[in-house]
Amino acid sequence: PYGAADVPLRDVLRHIGLALRYFRWWYKKTRIEKKSAFIDLLCAVPLQQIYGCPLGGIGGGTITRGWRGEFCRWQLNPGIYHYETIIADQFTVCLRCKGQTVYQQVLSVERPSTLQGWNWGYCGHYAFYHALYPRAWMVYDLPGQNVVLTCRQVSPVIPHDYKDSSLPVAVFIWEVENGRDEDVDVSIMFSMQNGTGTKEDRGGGHWNEPFTFEKEGERVTGVLLHHCTHVNPFTLAISAREKTGTGVTHLTAFNPAGSGREVWQDLLWDGRLDCPTGKSSPTAKGEVTAAAVCASCRVPAKGHGTLEMALAWDMPRIHFGSKEKLHLRRYTRFFGSEGDAAPALSHHALTHYEEWEKKIEAWQKPVLENSQLPSWYKSALFNELYFVTDGGTIWVELSPDCCAEDLRG
Repeated sequence: PYGAADVPLRDVLRHIGLALRYFRWWYKKTRIEKKSAFIDLLCAVPLQQIYGCPLGGIGGGTITRGWRGEFCRWQLNPGIYHYETIIADQFTVCLRCKGQTVYQQVLSVERPSTLQGWNWGYCGHYAFYHALYPRAWMVYDLPGQNVVLTCRQVSPVIPHDYKDSSLPVAVFIWEVENGRDEDVDVSIMFSMQNGTGTKEDRGGGHWNEPFTFEKEGERVTGVLLHHCTHVNPFTLAISAREKTGTGVTHLTAFNPAGSGREVWQDLLWDGRLDCPTGKSSPTAKGEVTAAAVCASCRVPAKGHGTLEMALAWDMPRIHFGSKEKLHLRRYTRFFGSEGDAAPALSHHALTHYEEWEKKIEAWQKPVLENSQLPSWYKSALFNELYFVTDGGTIWVELSPDCCAEDLRG
């Protein structure tokens, strides 16, 4: 491979002046102005081949999941990427037969130093990942259980739909296939830390609260995680859809930097969470907090079941680095700009994802069924569209009285 030793000395000497000018600019930007360098050659992000299909619509920020299921890249603030894998952001499965828990496992191959009270180290041999943007599938053949879980991840990126395609949401549809000769009670717990894995998570003042949102006979329950930063505050929402045969419980707050044993034992005891009422206390400086929501159903012998969960984030009012002007995101046209839209966004996602999938399939089907196109072309054509959402796209809402100067870059 081509390395520094292969660069001729004359080329090194020729670029010394450029290097000095760059270093002066870099030092002023990062050390004096305390800003990120948009081209940072001294602190470059190392290449990691871990990234999968990003979550979210167009222009509202994205959260990227890796192909191993981790939440590993965050692009909520305009143009700013945080490459942080948050260990507490996980899905956990609990299986119960005849009133007894027979299997409980975090669906992650990691073996972290935190949350050691949880059962980690899922064997990757029993899992499979497939992506066709804006959807992705993760299949877990639970070892020794004769139960197969398929998590279908859906984001609202839909041609000619300029409402739902702007929404900062994603839906996780868990299909359960029970190959046993007896009924199985299946619970999926979705846990998430309040924040994006940066030092701001420990800045203090963050808090969580449970919510229930009901509209047109459809009920969604979950937890709001309020991240109260000075610039661009936001709210995360984890939730599940309540319906006949599906129960939803929650845990408002727990410490993701501890052992997590109380959360694990709570789920292990009866496949449900305790559902405490009221808000959590704001975190003190140096503390982090997390929350969890759990969806449960009974799957008959040789039968199938479905659990529907969602992740939404509401950062309606944004400033760029200079903080000179306030901008509203596009989705605020439909859900408001007061920072209280996360419950409505969650409800909309969980009650409309089936319509999204029909439109996505109709869009992609002619290409996928065209036998004259090679498979690599079909894959690249759709999967490389991830850059439309994850490439730093910001979709803002303009006021009716905006002028031409407002439209200039």
